[in-house]
Amino acid sequence: ITYNLGIDGDTSEGLLKRFEIEAKPRIFPDEETIFIFHIGDNDSLYNNKTKKFQVSKENYEKNINKIISSAKKYSNKIVFIGSFPVDETKTNPIPWVENCSYTNDYLSQFREILEKVCIKNKCYFLNLSKELNNKEWGKLLPDGIHPNTKGYEMTFEIIKDFLIRNKII
Repeated sequence: ITYNLGIDGDTSEGLLKRFEIEAKPRIFPDEETIFIFHIGDNDSLYNNKTKKFQVSKENYEKNINKIISSAKKYSNKIVFIGSFPVDETKTNPIPWVENCSYTNDYLSQFREILEKVCIKNKCYFLNLSKELNNKEWGKLLPDGIHPNTKGYEMTFEIIKDFLIRNKII
């Protein structure tokens, strides 16, 4: 059974608050549990007026460590998916959040933190940005951030191959 517990606009702070409450009732002793997280994009949302990220880099790192610690209670198969590139012509600034931007540089800073924490905690990390950083990818992002159907199909194949190659599934 697969559960998608993602919430649009969520940050690592939100995930940390709800993780155990949502995960615990879905874990069964006779079934293998694998956690796949894609978190950090919204943390890296930068307010150009206040000059602050939605979640500070320090708090993001702390939150990821705590999420991993909670997840390890239930499984040693913990995978984090690093953010993919955005089309900055549409995200810097973003029209639907006043004074805010998503940039590839900011996403990269948070992705580096995530990778470092994953290495330290012996979790799996897939850098989607490496896999998708080409001109064609930008054409699959109608709003500059979220992929269209073809984009999600591409990311699905990359993630599936990663999970198989690393013997996670």
